[in-house]
Amino acid sequence: MVIALPDPPLLEPRVLGVEDFATKRGRKYGTVLVNAESHGVVDLLPGREKELVAS
Repeated sequence: MVIALPDPPLLEPRVLGVEDFATKRGRKYGTVLVNAESHGVVDLLPGREKELVAS
């Protein structure tokens, strides 16, 4: 029944949080973009380069 519910509307975040992390003991990196007001994850990026985050 939960799957049948419509998705909530996606709003553009006003305040964006950026946090990078390492996996595999510092050999692989990722970045999480978070809506700082609702604390929801906006995107998960496969690296931490500034060009990737800026795009």
